[in-house]
Amino acid sequence: MALSDYNKNSQVEITEVNLKKPNSNDVLDIINLMDQLIVYEDMFECSMSARLIFRDQVNLVGTFPIVGGEEVSIKFRSTVYPNPVSLTFIVYALGQRGLANSAENIQINQLMLCTPEVWRAANVNIESAYKGTYSDIISKIIAELQSKKAIDREESVGIVDYVAPSLNGFKAIKFCAGRANSKTSSAMFFWETMQGYRFKSLKELYRATFDKFIYIEDRSVGDVDKDPNKVFNTAYSFDYLESNNRLNQYTNDAFGIDHMLVDFTNKRITKQRNSYDSLFNRDDIKLNKFPLNDPAASFRSNSGYTPYHTDLSHLSQFNRNANLVMMDNLKFIVNIPGDSNLKAGDVVWLDVPAKVGLNIGKEAHSSGKWLVRSLKHLITKTTFSTVCELTKDSFDSDVTKTGG
Repeated sequence: MALSDYNKNSQVEITEVNLKKPNSNDVLDIINLMDQLIVYEDMFECSMSARLIFRDQVNLVGTFPIVGGEEVSIKFRSTVYPNPVSLTFIVYALGQRGLANSAENIQINQLMLCTPEVWRAANVNIESAYKGTYSDIISKIIAELQSKKAIDREESVGIVDYVAPSLNGFKAIKFCAGRANSKTSSAMFFWETMQGYRFKSLKELYRATFDKFIYIEDRSVGDVDKDPNKVFNTAYSFDYLESNNRLNQYTNDAFGIDHMLVDFTNKRITKQRNSYDSLFNRDDIKLNKFPLNDPAASFRSNSGYTPYHTDLSHLSQFNRNANLVMMDNLKFIVNIPGDSNLKAGDVVWLDVPAKVGLNIGKEAHSSGKWLVRSLKHLITKTTFSTVCELTKDSFDSDVTKTGG
């Protein structure tokens, strides 16, 4: 795309915002009332959610009326990525209402939105027995929720018997995802993006080529507005979140533990040492090349007990726990020009200068690959931005030698 095609004041085109009563053909076009749409994706949540904010001068909430269960269909495309996006949600609650203009009696209303699958899961419990891999079982549960969305899935290993005892479908899915084993025993997650569902291990996400380069620069300095690539990929704002909580890492045994496997059936206890070094020195289990150095390894003597599970999920418990704790090692939040192609679970590259605005080398702790843990798309009638929560468990350079 040429720079001349990019208009900072017109970054998105919204073509449909419709409201439909449940069990009815009554459809109301509210595109002209829309003020903002916020769409949330999170690797730790099985489904997307959204919030629609609109200006209401005719008391639509009371006259339509909006009571919950209404279907909201939305279509839009961004200037940078012209592929259209179509989303369908269900109103599950009315958010806080306020008065925007008392003279004109304009209300600001918020519709809290969930996906149709979440709505159905809340109304129909799963009562079934399944046999197969956890990947297969999750696909079957999604089908029972009458979803036609694509599932980008990684195959888990091992055949299991699973009984869902009158359970919410997504609670059953979360249980299965938390017990599933990948081939490398890294943590597996199930979540939803605007492109569909994903069931992946961290190893599978990490091995992908990074999907996007994000420039951390001062947009008011230099040639950002002259370079089309930088216009689209330079952050509006960024900030560091709470990170490097070493006490939390020690408390949750991220750096190693004597694993006591308790087999109640055979009345047997087996001891096994689980080492952080043996896990994170592998090339396929960390995001960047250099894992965090652990200076306390020489005196650690933590131990814990784990029951034997017939699905063999105990075999990857330490790996999963270490992966999850180290995902919180460094956290970063960045607001970028809207990107409808970017998804939770994607890998991006940040090259953070030692001093923002000047090209004087890079800051070793922050530069490198980052995982998009969650994001929210902020869409108005003319603007589109994406706020990403990023996380990383390792570094692009050896910080113990460079000094950060």
